[in-house]
Amino acid sequence: MRKILYILIPVILVWFSILAFYTESLDPGFDEFYSQNQAEVSDTENAAVGIAGLNAPPDVDFMRFGRDQIKNSIADMLSHEKGIKRNEIEGEIKFIGNANELGCWVSQPDAIKNYHLACATDMQLQKMLIDNKILLKRYREITKLRKNKVDAGLNGTLFLNINKLIAAEIKINLNNGRYEDAYLEWENNYKFLERLLASDVTWIDEAIYMVASSISINSAELLINHYPDIVTVHGDELLNSLKPLGLERWNLTGIMRAEYNMFRIMLESTKIESNLDLNFIRNRFYRSAKSYLIAAKSAPINIEEESLKVSTYYSDFDSNIIDYLHAPRSTILTRLWLRGHLKTGNIITTMYYHDSKLRILTLAIMIKKQGVNEAEIVPFIADSSKSLNNPFTGQPMKYDSKERALVFIAPGGNNKFYAHL
Repeated sequence: MRKILYILIPVILVWFSILAFYTESLDPGFDEFYSQNQAEVSDTENAAVGIAGLNAPPDVDFMRFGRDQIKNSIADMLSHEKGIKRNEIEGEIKFIGNANELGCWVSQPDAIKNYHLACATDMQLQKMLIDNKILLKRYREITKLRKNKVDAGLNGTLFLNINKLIAAEIKINLNNGRYEDAYLEWENNYKFLERLLASDVTWIDEAIYMVASSISINSAELLINHYPDIVTVHGDELLNSLKPLGLERWNLTGIMRAEYNMFRIMLESTKIESNLDLNFIRNRFYRSAKSYLIAAKSAPINIEEESLKVSTYYSDFDSNIIDYLHAPRSTILTRLWLRGHLKTGNIITTMYYHDSKLRILTLAIMIKKQGVNEAEIVPFIADSSKSLNNPFTGQPMKYDSKERALVFIAPGGNNKFYAHL
């Protein structure tokens, strides 16, 4: 026993010495990776500030209010009690009406039929548009802003409800023959959403923007189907706006940067940096990000599996046991945070769903623009660029002659998206 102690005591002392004095060197490339797109953005140019201030009381400068909300959110990030108080703002503007009743105005017909979505009447919708006119006015002011730097995402539900209302108004304009009004409203909002999607934002913010983008893509399908002269008047513009770009449409590298930045803000607010090996933490985030970006280049059908492998490797408490010997506290904290990325492969799959929708919309515009007749549609699709094929199968998109629509069928066959001709 005494011999064992003689062996163990020096080992333990060496280990404690390592814990006390060992710090990792920062991996080469870290600074370059995380310093991109980090230029300061003034509050008056920042869409994120405007979105955070959408709910400001009517007589308050909503941009200044948004800046204050973001500052408070960061300061109180770990304080549940203060967070509740901050969300109970006297006189704040709230969305008026039942947003669930906008379902049939913002979804494709098959979704309405399959999911029995609620439906507001024309009169109820007109009332919602009037009741929410301040929110709509503020939102349209925000769409003019060219930059988006998110320090703390706020008002996600309100943001989505406004996008539903805009989509419903587009449909009303189409139904009433105000085709150009419908197009211009769609174009302005779609381009704004594209800028948001391309900015450095966290997975949560990106998911919110993607829902809004999906609503806008549904509106694009309605425009193509119901605006009689759209391919003549706006065909080239639509092809440019709706051009499928694969994962290039989304800023995955920016998401990696934003996730680290959010962690950094949280870390600073806890005042525990002195007990951690900060370079150790930075290196794990950087290595995880690089590995994740490689996994994202996998075949779309394998994305979820490959990204899960990476996320598990860097977040599982049973992996890389030697990290616990070097920096136990830093290891636990880093893995706790990175465990939030385990299911993000689902989001990348959804990105490919969106891109597939853009592919069939592009094909539909090309078919209309070139005057392809019914008998030539299937050969036309087959002869089109492979970049317009179903990304999950590599095969040309389907054509449903009964619906007279191009169809994207997601893996498993449960989700379909139509582009009617």
